[in-house]
Amino acid sequence: MNILMPSKIFVTKTLDKSSKDVIQYNQQEKEAHSAKIQKGEFKMKVKTTRLNKEEQRYQKMYAMSGDYCLADAYGSYSSAKASAWRYCEEKRDEHDGWGLKVLSHNSFIFTAGFEFENPETGAISLCIITPSKDFAFEEGAYDEEVM
Repeated sequence: MNILMPSKIFVTKTLDKSSKDVIQYNQQEKEAHSAKIQKGEFKMKVKTTRLNKEEQRYQKMYAMSGDYCLADAYGSYSSAKASAWRYCEEKRDEHDGWGLKVLSHNSFIFTAGFEFENPETGAISLCIITPSKDFAFEEGAYDEEVM
């Protein structure tokens, strides 16, 4: 099976790694993701049809967000928020995703999102994690006027 991988390298924010280490890590992450897809070890159902208004809004929020971790969104945060963030990281790792970030937040809750490759279509998809539900959709499934 021949899998097409995105050509961009996904660079994440780090505290103590050099840029070279981050790029190398992301290349290894992409290769591991490809191997997992080939083995059929993928779990999330991804919506591939036209996006509704809520999904369009989340897609814009993901594109505009600069909060890459809880510390970016909150100066300090509770252990409950830290636990919720660990859940988001586990979900991202489960689907070999990248680019996990906080999309919106207030003093009580936050919404997070990350990108991953849909193993069925090879398209880049966006997973949204809210306090009440998790869902995913292909980022290319939008109307021209959205962008």
